[in-house]
Amino acid sequence: MEHPFPSKRFNRWTLLHSCVCLSAGAAIYVWGGSGFARRLAPPLCLYSLPAFFTLFLLQGRSSVRLPNFISLFRLFGAGYVLLSILYPFPRGWVLFAVCAASAFSDFFDGVFARRVGATPFGGKLDMELDAFFTYTLSISGALVFELERWILFMGLMRYCYVFLLLILPPAAGIPPWSRLAEKAMCGVSVSTLVFVTAPSFPWAAKETAIGLALGLLGISFALDIGVRVSRPAERGSVRVL
Repeated sequence: MEHPFPSKRFNRWTLLHSCVCLSAGAAIYVWGGSGFARRLAPPLCLYSLPAFFTLFLLQGRSSVRLPNFISLFRLFGAGYVLLSILYPFPRGWVLFAVCAASAFSDFFDGVFARRVGATPFGGKLDMELDAFFTYTLSISGALVFELERWILFMGLMRYCYVFLLLILPPAAGIPPWSRLAEKAMCGVSVSTLVFVTAPSFPWAAKETAIGLALGLLGISFALDIGVRVSRPAERGSVRVL
């Protein structure tokens, strides 16, 4: 059975998923220098498989489309990143290549979606996979590349924002320029975090790039909040998280 999108079912999934990611992220931030933080990575990887499978189940058969399966390549990249934190997976340029290829899949799924017809569910899946991939890269930056732990905020900002949306009124519509800015900032965040995995650049350069990207991401979320507050939807509209 297929369910309408957006719906309360998808919102419940988003809230639960955000709770899991925020809880694990907070634990990693607090215990980042310990082995406990690294041991959280494999359970996060295992959790992601049924979590995103459930998202497909909520949509039903109409979710079985080529662009959606291309998007799932970022889930593979996220899994590799998480498992490489604790286990002796190849790092260096191999890790960089996996992360870069996973990030580039965001371009290909969009190309195919425009050819066969974009869907609201495809947009939801794309956004959630972008967020989870960014989240895993930020964890890797803190635990593998030993950057300052505030790098985790790049991955956690999206999940904090989900709970802020419970307070904000549902938006009547998001203007194209705001959607474009949101997509651009997502691309900047992922590109910066992929850059962190490259082995040849100094620690200071990576820290500077992360600081600039985090600032731009914060501006993007602030603009989105302003748009939502200024364009409230009619009462009774389904809130999209």
